[in-house]
Amino acid sequence: MKNFLLYLGGVRCGSTWLYHQLNSRPDCDMGPIKEWFLFNEKVNLPIHSIISREKYFEFYKERSLETNTSLLGDITPSNGGASQQQLELYKHEMESRDFNVLPFLTLRDPKDQMVSYHIFFERIKNIEMSYSGLETLTYASLQESENQHKLSVQDIVDRFKDYEFF
Repeated sequence: MKNFLLYLGGVRCGSTWLYHQLNSRPDCDMGPIKEWFLFNEKVNLPIHSIISREKYFEFYKERSLETNTSLLGDITPSNGGASQQQLELYKHEMESRDFNVLPFLTLRDPKDQMVSYHIFFERIKNIEMSYSGLETLTYASLQESENQHKLSVQDIVDRFKDYEFF
């Protein structure tokens, strides 16, 4: 039985860093993409046209047999919004494929999280959206946007200073 890390959030709490740190280890396999959005039933995302939920579970089962790793995982921050029923089904599906599911959560100071949200949205707010409002954001486009909208942490704090959490 292999361990499977199921990330349950939070958003803007270091999930990208965690994904890259774990994926760089020879004993870990976090999959080819960071965010699967498996529990986002009301949103039709491009990934859902590529892989169904059933194929998702089979993908990880096959991957566990093909690789010599002790930990596989899904680091999708929005997994934290899954219902109890969805999580129970997920656990059942993974256990039936010989996985030990390890739920994992990261937290962040709400003030720092708000600053991170604001910086992220400042980076992308002027990028034109295409294809029904969806766009693949490249590192170059984010870097260019960031350079155009550089804000200091103090600028961001000043914008939100009337909120009680500051």
